[in-house]
Amino acid sequence: MFFEDFTRNNNESSLQKSIYHMLYMLASFKEVEVSFNDNIDTKNYLEGEAEFYQYVKNLYFDMYHNNEKYKLDSTKYDEYMNSDKRNKGKFMVEKQHHQDAKESSLRNKFQQSVTFYFRFLYELGIYADICTDTFSLKISKNKYENVLKNAETAKVRGEIHERADILLSSGIDRQEYEDGYVFSCKKYPKMFLGLAVLCRAPESKYKWMNYMRLDYKRYHSPSPEMSDIKETMPQDSAHNINILTETLKGMPLKMRVKPMRNITSDFKWKVEFIYKSKSCIGFYVDYTSLLVCIYFNDSKNITAMADTLRNMDEELFEWYRNHIPERLCKCPNNRWVTLGDTRRRICGMSNRLDVNNPNESDMENCVKVLRTFRKL
Repeated sequence: MFFEDFTRNNNESSLQKSIYHMLYMLASFKEVEVSFNDNIDTKNYLEGEAEFYQYVKNLYFDMYHNNEKYKLDSTKYDEYMNSDKRNKGKFMVEKQHHQDAKESSLRNKFQQSVTFYFRFLYELGIYADICTDTFSLKISKNKYENVLKNAETAKVRGEIHERADILLSSGIDRQEYEDGYVFSCKKYPKMFLGLAVLCRAPESKYKWMNYMRLDYKRYHSPSPEMSDIKETMPQDSAHNINILTETLKGMPLKMRVKPMRNITSDFKWKVEFIYKSKSCIGFYVDYTSLLVCIYFNDSKNITAMADTLRNMDEELFEWYRNHIPERLCKCPNNRWVTLGDTRRRICGMSNRLDVNNPNESDMENCVKVLRTFRKL
């Protein structure tokens, strides 16, 4: 979801790109009616949902433009990514894939610093009780320590009290009483009702993902649906996915949606269609790109499929050959495949055909190849 009133910096840091990406991926706000038997009118819940959504939107804005205020910094990460050691080292070998432990550690540091604030709010909503007369949250000191403990991650260990105080300075008031604390917000007096809605959604492996996206629409459902994914896609990509899903409807396939990672510069929805317990086709998507994949499970199947298509349809074979990605990695799974009169190295960890940002013709070819390979 794009916010027209948001201005991006010309020279964004990796941190700012990640914050913007999280902001962009907020689900379209759609209020939900709930019944908690808390003697709180539905109108107040709906107002609280909108207020909490607005609070988090403003929090992203503030984080983006005031990194130091929230102890957010990707300087070391950006310096390393632009260093000669990184750009001329083994990690940048053409078409090489290699896990860069230092890159991962530096990235996790600033990303976990960002997500701490949202995890803190989430844990607060889980543990605290709603005060029905003031719409504030009340929590014992023992439970508050559990909130902090659960919000802690490896990269922010030892900083949780300080970071919690930073978040409270963003407009949240914490009043201490003998056995605990009361949390309220003057600007958004009902926002904690909205937080309570998200935290009381059905338990599932998607609950935290939905909370990170402030996905009120999915409050009543344990898992995201195709319509949720298409809302985050460009119109052309959504159109092509419609072509794919409509074509697959008559096939004996099961759809599996994997949750988005919380905050990375390249996180995507991952959707796979399963046939006889194996992935056969799927796609990765975010707000800028779409990657459709056909899975062959073994490198030998890629060679065999090339022979089949070459004898069946020369034009489709050429399309197939052009979309088998070459991988020059040195991992033990690297394999040779034969594609007509050419040989190509691939990574046997994927054994797949990739189509980046496909058009309608590409989608039709994907289905033809899938039907031929799986005999569907």
